[in-house]
Amino acid sequence: MLLRNFFIFIYLSITVFLFTTLETSLSLWLSFMGNALILTFITYYHIFIERRYSPFLSTYIVFNFLFFLVAPLAQISEFNMMETPVFTHYFPFSELTFIKTNGLIATFNIVFFLFYVGCKDYIKVKKQYHLKKHLL
Repeated sequence: MLLRNFFIFIYLSITVFLFTTLETSLSLWLSFMGNALILTFITYYHIFIERRYSPFLSTYIVFNFLFFLVAPLAQISEFNMMETPVFTHYFPFSELTFIKTNGLIATFNIVFFLFYVGCKDYIKVKKQYHLKKHLL
């Protein structure tokens, strides 16, 4: 239990630090905060509620946290210093594009989580049925 609490403390500390140092418009900040809250709920479910450990869900959380929260938040802070904000691969920075993308990511995370929770028990029951069938 101590390790679980330590992990969630580190996770929340990094998230709070990222959001307190983020300098951007309120709408973009809120779009990232929405994704962070959804991912935090999934993380809480995975650490404290889920009975069996799932490396798949752990990987999903880490990937989402690093590539859809940490990396963009770190890059956006750099854009405030630029006269014309452009990514290193010359894609122009647009707040509206980020907000739309965050909406799509949030939608995907919600659908993924509902599908994961709904199908987890179905797959478990199906495995047990096939196992019993082979043992008989």
